[in-house]
Amino acid sequence: MNKLVPVLRRSFHSNIIKMNAFTERQNQAEKTIALLKQQISALVSIAEQKQRIAEQEEIQRLQKENLQTEKTVQQLKYDLRFFESQNGVKQVSVPEKSIPVTTTPTEEVKPPKQENKDKPKGDDKKKDKKKANKENKAPKQAKPDDAAKPIDVSRLNLKIGKIVDVKRHPDADGLFVETVDLGEERPRTILSGLVKHYSLEQMQDRSAIFLCNLKPAKCVV
Repeated sequence: MNKLVPVLRRSFHSNIIKMNAFTERQNQAEKTIALLKQQISALVSIAEQKQRIAEQEEIQRLQKENLQTEKTVQQLKYDLRFFESQNGVKQVSVPEKSIPVTTTPTEEVKPPKQENKDKPKGDDKKKDKKKANKENKAPKQAKPDDAAKPIDVSRLNLKIGKIVDVKRHPDADGLFVETVDLGEERPRTILSGLVKHYSLEQMQDRSAIFLCNLKPAKCVV
């Protein structure tokens, strides 16, 4: 019995040492796991921040591209209208949508007229026919006024022409009389006050851009 006591003590001490070592390893493992969790959360937050920055940069890039595309489309529309008007294509202006303001005028209530029983029935029939004819007639549509149209570059009929003949105006010292070939059936005669800026030799066989849809005007000297 006395021999077993030291053996038991040694085994007890060895077990205590092993338990302490196991506890230390467990604590170290828990610390390592906590550190790894912190590092993972930091990496996740960094990745999310980078993703947000990349998304914002992509959105800004797309917005710039959209603005540039819109400007290009507007320029192409402008060029298309210009070249169509040069080739004589009629441009139709689209008015902006506007909300009409309706007013409800107050009507005066007139007392009913007393019928004259002495009138013959033939007059009533004639009046009824006149009313029916007026109702059947459709109201005439008013012609659109050119002055009411919006001012737009598409309304200008610009053409490139060549001055085939030029001479001084017989009654006006400051005017040239030009015969211009615009590719039409007949050449046009144009007056221009360019005497102070160009000579006859400079104007002869000169190509220029002409505005062709101005109303004819009488020259008063």
